[in-house]
Amino acid sequence: WLDSGMPMVPDLPGVHVEEVPFGPPTIVGVDTSTTAFVGRALRGPLDEPVTVTSVAEFASTFDAPMHDSGLGYAVRDFFDNGGRRAVVVRIAKDGSDAEAPDAATYFPAGDGQVGVRALLKAEPFHLLVLPPARVPGQIPDAVWADAVALARSRRAFLIVDPPPTATASTVAGWTSSVGLSGKDARNAALYFPRLQAADPSRRGAPSERAASGAVAGLYARFDNARGVWTPPAGRGAVLAGPRGPPVTLPGPGPARLAGAGATRT
Repeated sequence: WLDSGMPMVPDLPGVHVEEVPFGPPTIVGVDTSTTAFVGRALRGPLDEPVTVTSVAEFASTFDAPMHDSGLGYAVRDFFDNGGRRAVVVRIAKDGSDAEAPDAATYFPAGDGQVGVRALLKAEPFHLLVLPPARVPGQIPDAVWADAVALARSRRAFLIVDPPPTATASTVAGWTSSVGLSGKDARNAALYFPRLQAADPSRRGAPSERAASGAVAGLYARFDNARGVWTPPAGRGAVLAGPRGPPVTLPGPGPARLAGAGATRT
């Protein structure tokens, strides 16, 4: 009776002892660091969310990280920096990887669950990353306003990569021009500048790439180790892999005025 969890119903006279749980029930932790990635890959199902928990699992479905695709590198940076669970959606313009996806590939007309909206049929996610189609490269500007609106509707947080041509003096104007403003912008953060890191496809030579995958891994590492109430900043916020940003910031002022998080050595 005790093992069954059912209350004991005595059927004989006398004294009966029943053990009952004591104290409040245990609070079970909830995952807050599942990260969604949407981008270009060599192979794998199109417009279908696939959950992976390692670089090896990603490679088995979508192929290994490659020089001209930002998705594989972003996922690898995510796991290298403490990420544990990713939901990946592969997109392709007209079903082919020959061209970089355009804005209509990310958010096709209508309400179909394709492109980034394929995440509407995925498990709950908490961070959203849209890596550039190529390294280096950038997402079409028209994508960001829809992306941050979708993140807000799912109570998720969008990590934004500025264009590779952005500077400390231009990045603030860029965020406003692509719709990363207003109430939806509370669900987004931009990290500038991009990172330089060893590139296996170049025999370890450094290459420049977007910071969003590594930053998402850092968010996940802090959430798992310290809780969601601890911001991913300070001396413990060290990225694994990157050798540093490709430009030198003159000080905290430009990044602060731009509303951007600064990636620093």
